[in-house]
Amino acid sequence: MLPLVICAGPRALPTAAVASRYYAADGIPAIVIRPAAYADHDARFEPGTHCIDDEALAGVESVSAYLRGQRERLASFDRAPGWFLQQFIKLAAVAMLDTDYVFIADGDTVFSRRLLRDMLTQPAIMTTGEQYANYDRLLAALGLAPPERSCVANGNIFPRDPLLRRLATPEGFMSILEDHIFPSRGALDFSEYQLTGSLLQSHLAMRRIKMFRRFDLLIDNLDDIPAAFVERALRRYDAIAIEANHHRSLARQVAARIFYGIGRSW
Repeated sequence: MLPLVICAGPRALPTAAVASRYYAADGIPAIVIRPAAYADHDARFEPGTHCIDDEALAGVESVSAYLRGQRERLASFDRAPGWFLQQFIKLAAVAMLDTDYVFIADGDTVFSRRLLRDMLTQPAIMTTGEQYANYDRLLAALGLAPPERSCVANGNIFPRDPLLRRLATPEGFMSILEDHIFPSRGALDFSEYQLTGSLLQSHLAMRRIKMFRRFDLLIDNLDDIPAAFVERALRRYDAIAIEANHHRSLARQVAARIFYGIGRSW
């Protein structure tokens, strides 16, 4: 079985804790990478979960300091330092493990156990029905072929690959921003998931998943995720995302309930 790594920022920790317990009930262990300042949250994870400080990963402190210094440049095209830092952390985790393949998951997303067990035993590239032209333009600028379908599925398979290892260094990652993203003012943008899809599309099968991206709109208290509700939802969907930083409104909540009620993706 492949390693499973959950990368969680501060707002995603309640969801990551629910995910770790949900996976453990089916015998699927997880490694959790989270901010060192939030080690007190470890008690909420499944007992025995291997938790790693994100600052323990090579290059994280350097990239974090660099991104904080670029806050104004990033804000000019509606990006925040944490957006890119989480992507670097995932690449650093892949480099740290140095296995043929590893499954990396966003901390704010829970995947169904049936899907996850398939992915960990018979790796495939997960895809969705979305399109992200800015991610594909960056891949083309790097000389890579964009995947036919979006691989931005809040988690995916990552290989041992020289390009990923280079981007998992501060110099390699910063070059993506300085040479491509900043000059384009965001017309080119980076997605670690679209990148791995490009690298693996000729090696692994693709599997389209059914995801409910705004499951957070169905939850009243995002610091206390109802595990039973999550488990019921994952009988209908391959994945649910609880995106605590995204906009909430009554209209969006009503729409989410309608979409969930009829079993549609959101």
